[in-house]
Amino acid sequence: MPSGSSSNRFCVPSGVPTVVAGHGGTRGPYSTESCGSWVRGRSGASCPGGIRPSRPSAAVREGKLECILHVLAEELHAQGKLQLEEAFIDASFTGAKKRGRAVGPTKRGKGMKILALADDHSLPLAVSIESASPQESQLGEGVRGHSFLDTLPARLIGDKAYDSDRLDRDLDKRYGIVMIAPHRGVRRIPTQDGRPLRRYRRRWRVERLFAWLHHFRRLVTRWEYHAENLFGMIHQGCMQVLLRHL
Repeated sequence: MPSGSSSNRFCVPSGVPTVVAGHGGTRGPYSTESCGSWVRGRSGASCPGGIRPSRPSAAVREGKLECILHVLAEELHAQGKLQLEEAFIDASFTGAKKRGRAVGPTKRGKGMKILALADDHSLPLAVSIESASPQESQLGEGVRGHSFLDTLPARLIGDKAYDSDRLDRDLDKRYGIVMIAPHRGVRRIPTQDGRPLRRYRRRWRVERLFAWLHHFRRLVTRWEYHAENLFGMIHQGCMQVLLRHL
């Protein structure tokens, strides 16, 4: 999806009151009756809201999948199973067999990037898809707009691709998030000392999330022309991961 999307961009099903606030507010109130009643009684439950797993583009455009992920994430957060002290960010390259939106050329061929935020237990906090051409530091802020929770993590930990003064400044000024990333070799003036960088040792958490998502073979290679179809399947993969921990 295009970067820079607002975290308040949610299409709530009809009949659900909408109260939209900025950072620290609430998107909802989402009720489990409207978009998440199947979560609690999920044994043998079918996809809610008439979602067809083979064609999830309509559900993506209407915001149904994001609504369900919001309910799942909020419930896990209420149970203390989602930790927001720190989050880990990374991107995974996915080759594209067709053209379409969010497909760009690279040295590895045309493709796209799946960006994800994971908590300390490798549970997804946000996902987005972008063209593979831009550098990851230019896309780091965009994935925040697809957060499943209203509350944002206090620290964001990434690899050298996220060593950017502009990204550090924007995250700190707009959201109060501290970006932690090892320095690139070309940086002459260090901006971080060794103490915060100790958290970088746990960055394998987000790699484990991608390993879980790649169990769904439809996410390994993009065969869809429409980006919404793949984005919907990524959302369904995140639902599977979150449901395992309820």
